[in-house]
Amino acid sequence: MGVYDKNDIRQWISDNLREDPVVIEAGVYDGSDTAWFAQKYPKGQIYGFEPLDAPFQLAYNTLCNFDNVTLCKYALGPKTGDANMYECDWRSGASSLKKPTEIKEFHPTIKWIGETKVDVVNLDEFASENGIDMVDFMWLDMQGSENEVIQSSKDIVSKTKYIYSEVSLMNMYEGVPLINEYKSNMKELGFEVVWEDLPWKDMGDILFENVKYD
Repeated sequence: MGVYDKNDIRQWISDNLREDPVVIEAGVYDGSDTAWFAQKYPKGQIYGFEPLDAPFQLAYNTLCNFDNVTLCKYALGPKTGDANMYECDWRSGASSLKKPTEIKEFHPTIKWIGETKVDVVNLDEFASENGIDMVDFMWLDMQGSENEVIQSSKDIVSKTKYIYSEVSLMNMYEGVPLINEYKSNMKELGFEVVWEDLPWKDMGDILFENVKYD
């Protein structure tokens, strides 16, 4: 959420990923980060997920000419099927499968629309059906659903080298673990913190490394 400088993570990615990485990005939004991956790694394969109509169309318009991008109109979730997403004005980037709580007070200018039914896919099932047997980099920006997705897709997560994930410092959405619990959960799965980017009071990002690939 908000405006921030992505140069640091993009530089880290440029320095550390192989020339043909497999990338999974959930929360594609307008496709700008996805396009950066596609241009940076023409030999790679990028899978992007965006379930809502307006941002999906923007992303499609940005990405439709990239042969190395698979854009999927799904939300990632614990079970394949459908679910209600709490939708806001797409420009805010705050829509979530998780019920908004303190975010309404912390960001009072966000315009909430209501609940919208979206298609959901489990990441382990998606990986199996699409022949993805390892992932170089996951970029997860799902407004509180990150932990649930990771915990419900442990097979492909165990075969992932790096995960760059949004984390919560406040109870912005219902039932979302805060940063220390989240880091503990990741450690149990074999991931260590590479670095943290926590410029705001409510949410930030952490880069995790799977220690078995160290």
